[in-house]
Amino acid sequence: MRVLRSGATLLWLGALCLVASCSRMDIATDYDPELDFSEFKSFDILSQVSVSGNEAQNISPFLFHRTSQAIEAALVSRGFIKTTDNPDFTIAMHAGADHRIDPNSYGYWGGPGANLSEYTEGTLIIDIIDAATNQLAWRGSASGVIADPSRANQEDINTAVFNILEKFPPH
Repeated sequence: MRVLRSGATLLWLGALCLVASCSRMDIATDYDPELDFSEFKSFDILSQVSVSGNEAQNISPFLFHRTSQAIEAALVSRGFIKTTDNPDFTIAMHAGADHRIDPNSYGYWGGPGANLSEYTEGTLIIDIIDAATNQLAWRGSASGVIADPSRANQEDINTAVFNILEKFPPH
């Protein structure tokens, strides 16, 4: 997996600006169908974040903080309570970015040939972990082409988090 060379900060930034700056975003969710999500009332956000790539140790604490704020705001607005004292579920975040090259074949009029498309694809994953069992209960992710990885702001982060969490809890 190749990662943005300009640092883990841009990796995290790029993964978070999926909604506002990419042409298309894919949202995916999955969950444990046997779990009663109505029992989930309180949460806490883990202070660690997983970042793919060889520069994970350089991640900006400011970007992690902004993402945590967006998650907290989204969940509190839906009636969940943030607490560090025995929460019902915890939240873990993961981010990554891959440099991609796609060959596009063409031919006929100008003879055979190929065109190479280079782009960066970013992913943000939010995991909901059942605190009682320490097992993954729900996962939501957003993936898409990053048009401008240097452009993430709080609004971009809020939008990405909202799109991921709008399907939590599952109905």
